Amino acid sequence: PVIPYVNERFRLSVFIISIIMLSTLKRVLEREKTSARKDFLTGIANRQAFIEYAEVEIKRCLRYKSPLTIAYIDCDNFKSINDSLGHQEGDELLVSVADTLQKSLRTTDIVSRLGGDEFALLLPDTKYESSQRVIRKIQKNLLDIMQKNRWPVTFSFGMVTFNRPPVDVDELINKADALMYAAKQNGKNMIRQDVVDKETSTTAR
Repeated sequence: PVIPYVNERFRLSVFIISIIMLSTLKRVLEREKTSARKDFLTGIANRQAFIEYAEVEIKRCLRYKSPLTIAYIDCDNFKSINDSLGHQEGDELLVSVADTLQKSLRTTDIVSRLGGDEFALLLPDTKYESSQRVIRKIQKNLLDIMQKNRWPVTFSFGMVTFNRPPVDVDELINKADALMYAAKQNGKNMIRQDVVDKETSTTAR
């Protein structure tokens, strides 16, 4: 009469252990997935995560006919920080930039480090006029942080507002990247803005 009881206890123990193992494995996988989508230095979204978010927002833009704005940001003269003050100081600068960007935006906006000293912002449901105010505020906040820490760094911005959905993420990023590059070529510390579907292109210092 003891054998059925033992067998039942054994099966229950195996079941409980299996549940615990599966639960632990699920947590580990979720943690690894989250880590794979975060920038190791700054803790914000990395390039892969930005692409995933952008794909979702492009579909939402298409469905609801809402505007979508992207800003591409490059740290001017960042190499001089690493060369003169060391890589640790350069890392602190990048962390400060990421922190400032996050604090300057809504929770629905996406802040990402695309690599090196380049960052990207994704502003869903943001029109051209609104994005101008946002980006000028961000520029001021970043320059204030640089001045406070005595870092001789400025920022070149390339920003595009899509009133019609971009074809894909490549179009979204490439247009903003081209404007950012134009800002650097024309003197740095500059905002270059454009609107897709309107004949509007502006440059602001």
